[in-house]
Amino acid sequence: IPYGLFEYYQYVARVEIKPNAKVDSSAFASSSVKYVIIDGNLIGSSVFSYCNMEELHINSSINVNFSFQGSSAKKVYVGENVKSFGNLAFFMVNGIQEVIYEGTIDGWLAMEFSNYADNPISMSSAKLIVNGQPVTDLVIPDNVTKIGSYVFEDYLHLTSIVLGKNVVEIENSAFKNANNVTSITFNNKLTTIGDAAFMGLNKVAELNLPDSVEVIQSNAF
Repeated sequence: IPYGLFEYYQYVARVEIKPNAKVDSSAFASSSVKYVIIDGNLIGSSVFSYCNMEELHINSSINVNFSFQGSSAKKVYVGENVKSFGNLAFFMVNGIQEVIYEGTIDGWLAMEFSNYADNPISMSSAKLIVNGQPVTDLVIPDNVTKIGSYVFEDYLHLTSIVLGKNVVEIENSAFKNANNVTSITFNNKLTTIGDAAFMGLNKVAELNLPDSVEVIQSNAF
């Protein structure tokens, strides 16, 4: 679909991008689309920017910029094979109530975010739903060794964090400003805590860091 083909078009309600399709920049920007399914490739920026959507289904990874900038969507469904949403994908997006992830929590923890505005749960007060339940008391599985950057930044529904026994690294801003967390349970293998990883968690009264920690980067807490 060429650049800007349906930009500002007000007579489209549903868009389904098939697996082999390619969609260029601003193809549906500022259109009337309400229901979007993405199985194909977004090859340009701002494809669905400034759209007032009801549901957004993302089933393939996105690697371009500003895909949904300035839009709204009540529900965002994320397929288990999605690894990234692209740079600033959800910048200025509002109104998201739920992000329903169809994978497991270890898959979400491995998501590739380059900043907070890539993450749909960071740009709104949305609940992250995994296995049909909202993520509130986070117990990280033992098969996880690294927690990715920005995975729970600004996520206000999180109340506690328990690290799995094999987590060795927590990357930058992983839990930054998850302000309702009241307790963090560390393991005995953690070695690295990234920049701003737990910054802003002012309701945590006590931290018991293990002797295994070797690196605590700036503003980690």
